[in-house]
Amino acid sequence: MIAEMDPETREKYEFVPQAIIKRPPAFFSEQGIRFETGLDDLNVYQVAELTIDDLPFALMRHEGTPSDETTIYLPDIIAIEQLQDIINEILTALDLPIDALGWRRERADTPF
Repeated sequence: MIAEMDPETREKYEFVPQAIIKRPPAFFSEQGIRFETGLDDLNVYQVAELTIDDLPFALMRHEGTPSDETTIYLPDIIAIEQLQDIINEILTALDLPIDALGWRRERADTPF
């Protein structure tokens, strides 16, 4: 079950992009997922900080990226070997087919 992330959990991890879903933030908002707007050093972004059981993740879109894509951010402690199962778990929880996935990080030797 998807829930909002506790602010204390957010502070425990560094979140990095691990996959791109071919759906805009508005798609998830229609499912009841609440996005907030923020500003970082680069630009404006929309973010929903969530959890599935004990797995924290964020759905995020930065201004200037394709409007029909949302990036999945996961804690940087996630091993590359776990990534496929975790992304599949998130897609299932979001009731999305595997073909909604536009990109997934596949190599451990790159930051993204």
